[in-house]
Amino acid sequence: MDFGGVIVYVHVCPYCLNPVLCYQKDYLEHEVHPVKVDVENLECSVLLGSKIYKNAQCSNLQGLKIVAGKIASKLKLGGDEKKAFMEKVEELKRQHPRWKDYKILETALNSVLQGG
Repeated sequence: MDFGGVIVYVHVCPYCLNPVLCYQKDYLEHEVHPVKVDVENLECSVLLGSKIYKNAQCSNLQGLKIVAGKIASKLKLGGDEKKAFMEKVEELKRQHPRWKDYKILETALNSVLQGG
């Protein structure tokens, strides 16, 4: 996403599968701290530790596409962006069947938002 010339990498929470604009660096290193979430993700208050990442969902393609549709609606993606996002989700799921849902959604979303 582009906010005043600044490209923001969108993360997907591994617990609730909602888009989150930023994590503190500590989250990526799997240390447990209170979650700082975007306004769109106020309902999630889980502490993101290594257990959350390890136990994240790995659902079938149909379930993943339903969540992807919800994310596309929340972020108000245009028709072409939404179609590209859904195609990328399907492509990544087929290429990497063991990837967790949050990783597939995050990779596909950022690929589309950054023109990849």
